[in-house]
Amino acid sequence: MSISKITTCLWFDSEAEEAANHYVSIFGGESKIIHVQRYDKAGEEVHRREPGSVMAVEFELQGNRYVGLNGGPMPWSFNEAISFQVECEDQTEVDYFWDKLGDGGNEARRRCGWLADKYGVVWQVVPKALKTMLQSEDKAASGRVTEEMMKMQKLDISLLEKAFTG
Repeated sequence: MSISKITTCLWFDSEAEEAANHYVSIFGGESKIIHVQRYDKAGEEVHRREPGSVMAVEFELQGNRYVGLNGGPMPWSFNEAISFQVECEDQTEVDYFWDKLGDGGNEARRRCGWLADKYGVVWQVVPKALKTMLQSEDKAASGRVTEEMMKMQKLDISLLEKAFTG
């Protein structure tokens, strides 16, 4: 059995194209809009969308494919049960992604490197160094890192390293 590539679909009320362009602008590089599909008159009695309005946007962020779907209002929303992890090389990258993704997001949903953006999509902005420290054989050091991380909103590599070294 062959497995097709898995693509994440994000359900928006009507902001799919705006969100896709926002994410592409943040991640840059190989990121791009691949295709915009529009509603037409077919099925209008069900979808209740204006013909010509955006139905779905297929986009790519650094080689990963996504679809943003304008499916209309629903009783659910994005939450921390599913998040996207952005692995950062250094504090400059942590600061960049934290600021760009967090701009306009819910301040109350920021904890331990996690944030919700202005669309409610949840991101983890994580330095590679944190993973290394947490995977250390020195359990006392990794424990200190965990304690320090739990106090933070945006992760600060220098403070995490200081906790690691004791």
